[in-house]
Amino acid sequence: MALGAASFSAGVVAGYRESLSTTVPYNFEAEMSISDFSLWARLQGNERIDLSLEYDMRVGSTIEHVFNVHSAFYPSLGGFATLEYEFTQQFRWDFFSLGYGLGAQAGLWWDSFGGDPRLSLSPVIDAELGFHFGPVDLIGYLTMDHKAEREWKALPVIGTTLSWRIGGHSTIYADAYFKMAEYLMDPRTMVSGWAVRIGYVYRGRIV
Repeated sequence: MALGAASFSAGVVAGYRESLSTTVPYNFEAEMSISDFSLWARLQGNERIDLSLEYDMRVGSTIEHVFNVHSAFYPSLGGFATLEYEFTQQFRWDFFSLGYGLGAQAGLWWDSFGGDPRLSLSPVIDAELGFHFGPVDLIGYLTMDHKAEREWKALPVIGTTLSWRIGGHSTIYADAYFKMAEYLMDPRTMVSGWAVRIGYVYRGRIV
C-alpha cells in the first residue's frame, strides 16, 4: 500500500515591535505546521508570551475555513484568550493575486488583581493584493487577523510583505506594518503600534 505524504513547514522570525502597550521592542517567533494544523509562539522579552493553534480546512482550490485559538500572557499582570473563525478565498492570475476574508473573533480578558473578566466580540475582515515575479512575491494587506498582533479585540493592521523563495524548500521574507487603535469608539484614526519582522521558513513533505 502506498503511504500518503503530509506537508510540513518550520520557521523562525526576529522582529522589532513598538506599541502603546509594550516597553520591550524585540521579539522572537517560532512556527511549525503539519498538514492543516499549525502551532505558533512568540516571546517578547519578559513582558509577553503568545501561543496560537490554527486549523485550515481547504475547500477546492480557492477557499479555506480557518479556526484559531490564541492566548497571550503578561507575567504578573494577566492575559487574554481569543477564539476565531474566518472564511477566506484566494484568486491567482499569473503574476497577480487577490484575497479576502470574513469572520468573527470572541475574546476573554483577565487580570491578576481580582478584577472581573471582560468579554469581547469583534468582526474580522481581511483584504490582500499580491504581485508575483518568479521567486519573488510582494503582497500588500489590510487585516484584522495578523498573527503577531492579535489582541483581546481585533484591530486593523495595514502592511506589506516581501518574500523570496530559494530553491524548492526555503523562503526568506520581510514584513512591515502598522496597527490602528480603537476604530469603533474613537472618531479619529490613530496608530497604536508598528513593527518590522524578518523570517525564514523551510517547507517539505513527510512520507
